[in-house]
Amino acid sequence: MINKRSIPVLLSLLFSWGLNAQNIDFIGVDDLEEYSKMLNIARSKNLSLVVCIYHPSDPFRQMKKDDVFDQPELEKAWSGLVPLSVDVRTSMGARWMDLFPARDLPAFYFLDTDEILYHTIKGYQPADKMLAATQKALELINAYLSLKEQYRQHQLDAKGWNTLLQIQALNFSFRETMGLALEFLNGRNDAQLFSKEALPILTLYGIDLETVYPQKIIDKRKAIASQMENFDFADYYERAYSYNLDLALDNGDTVLLDKIFEVLLPANPDTSLSIEELQYNTAVLFAEEIEVFSPWKKQALARAKKLQNDTLKAQYLFNEAFDITDEYNSPAAVRVAHQLAAKANVYYETFRCRMLESYTAYLLKEYETALQLVTKAAAVTDNPINLQKAENLKKMIEREMEEEE
Repeated sequence: MINKRSIPVLLSLLFSWGLNAQNIDFIGVDDLEEYSKMLNIARSKNLSLVVCIYHPSDPFRQMKKDDVFDQPELEKAWSGLVPLSVDVRTSMGARWMDLFPARDLPAFYFLDTDEILYHTIKGYQPADKMLAATQKALELINAYLSLKEQYRQHQLDAKGWNTLLQIQALNFSFRETMGLALEFLNGRNDAQLFSKEALPILTLYGIDLETVYPQKIIDKRKAIASQMENFDFADYYERAYSYNLDLALDNGDTVLLDKIFEVLLPANPDTSLSIEELQYNTAVLFAEEIEVFSPWKKQALARAKKLQNDTLKAQYLFNEAFDITDEYNSPAAVRVAHQLAAKANVYYETFRCRMLESYTAYLLKEYETALQLVTKAAAVTDNPINLQKAENLKKMIEREMEEEE
């Protein structure tokens, strides 16, 4: 049921809304049923909506006390709108905040009756700013049909594309909006891409390493900065890095990770870490997040290769293999640790490298290999303590082999 407090306003809406508005009264709705009724009424009257999400303790009440909604110009602008108020604590408020989160309340959302969102404004607003927000929203609502038709006819100019993408971004996810933006970018040559009108789209949506745009932006970042006052390459870099790394993590995509290494990391504006360190840290993060260890292995082998002598190389790879074995117990992790320990022994055979290589083979249940390796470990030491360690591991391996028979 519609709240009793809203009945006088509802009657006004049904019979005279938009003709001789004297002041702005919000219609309170608490649940989806009430909201749906008001949406249907707005459709029947060919009106749009402004929805205010509020909490009793926020400045919405103060805006009413300050007569923000009783200003003649704002009243006139809102004559084509149905103003709804939704307490954030109600079921409708919770539903709305799931769809359109807002940190600051009150939050005002301007929509058409297809529930396409065109503009939002948040926090306490004086009448002049509320009027400006309303005019902007109405302008977008009025332009939207024309923009869609121009899009269908392939007649949108850069300004129209910017406007269409602003509306798209309010209603859909970033990735969905990027799909539309790529239609614009893919239809431009380099001269058009780097025009003043196209740069806002290029620098916002040209972040996917599956496209050519990140490399283009990196190559021409100084030229872009000279044309766009608000272009911050460090911000662009962070967005591109986060987007592509999240995508690589979501899909376990080591090919995309290699592109991050090759294209993005060398352009990192923070020079406190070398490219090699950035690559290594990202590979370790990849392993930590989704337990894909092949990039870590690749980076460890590359770093070891640059060390001065075989002893240092073997020591470094042993440490990497030990850390992986100590921190992770998945077969993928143990396999990489085993391979790193084996490579350490190629560089410089030592008791502890052979023992780790044997132990990881044991964890992988490759008992014949583990037995051969622990025998090699015992052969390269005469230390009684080490020999006892080798004997203990050998017994563990043999016990497992006997249980398998």
